[in-house]
Amino acid sequence: MRALVVEDDPGIASGLSDSLRRAGYAVDVCRTLGDAWAALSVEPFDVLLLDLGLPDGDGLDLLARVRRMGGRAGAWPRHDMPVLIMTARDGVAIASTGSTAARTITSSNPLTPMSCWPVCARCCAARVGAAIR
Repeated sequence: MRALVVEDDPGIASGLSDSLRRAGYAVDVCRTLGDAWAALSVEPFDVLLLDLGLPDGDGLDLLARVRRMGGRAGAWPRHDMPVLIMTARDGVAIASTGSTAARTITSSNPLTPMSCWPVCARCCAARVGAAIR
C-alpha cells in the first residue's frame, strides 16, 4: 500500500512516515500543496494523510481538486482515494466540507504515529472491500 503524507512540520511528517513504513506502507512526504499535487498526478496512492495549514495554501483546496479532477479514465489521483485530514480546526466543519464523494476522516493534529496506520488500514480495507463486492 502507498501513502502520501502532506505535512509541513518535519517532526510530524517524520513520525508519521516512520510509523507507516514500519506498518508496511510505502510512504512519500510532501511539504507543500504544489509538491503534493505533482506527486498525486503521477503516482497512484492508496491513502492520503493531509494537513490543512500548509505554507502555500489550504489543504482543503487540494482535497477539492482531488475530488473534482481525479478519477478520469486511468488518471491519477483517484477521486475515491481515502483521505485522513489532520488538523486542529473544527472537525465538524471540516468533515462536512471535505467528505464529499469518498471516505474522509478528520483527526486532531498532531496525529500520533501509533494511531495513524490503523486508521489508514481501515480506510484502505474499506476501499478494497468495496472493490471486491
